Amino acid sequence: MKEYIKKYRFLYRALIIAFCISALSLNVIPYIDDLPEDVQDPISYLVAGVFWGGALIGVILIIVEHFASKKMRMKAVDHKKYEIPRFPGVMVITNRTPNLIIIGLFAVGFGVLISDLIIGWIPGKVFFPILCITYILFCVHSIIDGKNYKAYRVVEEIKEEKKKEGRDYDGNQK
Repeated sequence: MKEYIKKYRFLYRALIIAFCISALSLNVIPYIDDLPEDVQDPISYLVAGVFWGGALIGVILIIVEHFASKKMRMKAVDHKKYEIPRFPGVMVITNRTPNLIIIGLFAVGFGVLISDLIIGWIPGKVFFPILCITYILFCVHSIIDGKNYKAYRVVEEIKEEKKKEGRDYDGNQK
């Protein structure tokens, strides 16, 4: 069980990093026009590759993470006590305060972006950081409010319970 928990924790953290790299690449876009013309195209392709690569890696990690949580559920000593979701799920809205704050900030950012697309009142060097923040908020909401986060919390609960009982991850006495 220990190797599954370590793998799952690693996957969860890598998932967050992949989506953040994807989102942060958006901040480079308004500055590409300031570069010499012979450098603009390669930098544009590089930024697009980083954005889509980070997003694709994030989605792949969500799927891999789901299968890792399924293996952990099968290995869990008392899997009825710890309900790990059977299907990957990203968008689940809960009423926890941090999640509601993230949803509210995302809604504000999304509203600002839509209003700018209609009216065009935000300069480009301000638009892309707002787009980046809104994208990060969406990804964070999807990560911390989904079924995969629930499975991650179960892993942490199992770890703490085993530590209190003086056992390792596999249930053996230390």
